[in-house]
Amino acid sequence: MKAYKDKITKDQFFIISADTEQSQLQALKQGLATENFGQNPFEMGIKSTEMMYNYLMFIEKPIKRDFT
Repeated sequence: MKAYKDKITKDQFFIISADTEQSQLQALKQGLATENFGQNPFEMGIKSTEMMYNYLMFIEKPIKRDFT
């Protein structure tokens, strides 16, 4: 990606990553990627388990979010 850094910074070339691995975040910090759409499966598992527990134990429904 370093070979394309000049074109990336001039918006002539785009590199988009689709995860939140350290190497992709490093590339983004160094200006070697244009965008990063990330997810964190470990955190997603923790949050979903926490929401299910809170619903089953305390009848606390998760917050509904509208992303439209």
